[in-house]
Formats: sequence, C-alpha cells, structure tokens
Amino acid sequence: MLVAGVIRTEIFRHLDEETVFGTKVPYLNPAYGVYLEFPRHWRPRPGYGDVAGIPASCGGDDGFFS
Repeated sequence: MLVAGVIRTEIFRHLDEETVFGTKVPYLNPAYGVYLEFPRHWRPRPGYGDVAGIPASCGGDDGFFS
C-alpha cells in the first residue's frame, strides 16, 4: 500500500534527523488509527513484525510500545 510505505519512510527519515523533533519522534499507524510520540533512541523491536509496513512495536532499554 502506497500510503503505508510513505508513512513508514517518513518515520524512519525522522529517526535520522536529530534536530527535527528534538527528543521525540512521531508514530502514526493508520491501520489502527494511532498517533503517538516516542523517544528518538527507540527502534523497531525484532520479532514483533509490522502492520502495512509500519513497525508493530518500538522500544529501548527504558520502555516500549506495541
């Protein structure tokens, strides 16, 4: 799906741009209608798959979301 691919590309682009959103990164999952912000150092968690090309879970040593 093109929209999901574009959103996923944008999410990962923001992960690499330290000054765009300060210490937070936006997460948007249109399949579930979810938007939240998470710490920039969190990464997709292996083994949790993805939904429409968007990671289903991200986290770090200090927390996660699924």
